[in-house]
Amino acid sequence: GKLWMEFDDAGEVVKSYGNPILLDSSIEQDPELLKEVKTMSKVIEEKTKQVIGSTSVFLEGINEYCRFRECNLGNFITDSFVDYNIRNNINSFDLDKYWTDAPIALLQAGGIRTNMNSINK
Repeated sequence: GKLWMEFDDAGEVVKSYGNPILLDSSIEQDPELLKEVKTMSKVIEEKTKQVIGSTSVFLEGINEYCRFRECNLGNFITDSFVDYNIRNNINSFDLDKYWTDAPIALLQAGGIRTNMNSINK
C-alpha cells in the first residue's frame, strides 16, 4: 500500500492518509515464495489430519456466545493457559503457599471464532 505522513517540527504526526494496493492476477507470483508455500501447505494438511484431542461436550465459540458472556470454549482455552504456565514455570513460585503464580488467564474474545462439536479435532 501507500501511506503518506506529515510530521511537525517535534516529529509528531499531524496528517496521514493512504490506500492499500491490492494485488490481482496481473502481479506475478514469486517462484521462491510459492515453492515455500506449497511445501508448508503439505505439512499443514498432514497436521490437520492428526487427532490432538476430543471433547464430549459442545464447546460454544461463536460471537453470540463468547463476545457477550462467559463461554465454555473460552474457559477451556484460558484454563489451558494456566495449565501451561504451571507446567513450564513450576520452579518460579512457592508451591508450599500457592498452587500457581498466575491462577487466572485472560483472552480477548475476538480470538475465538467458532464452535467445536463433540467430535475429534
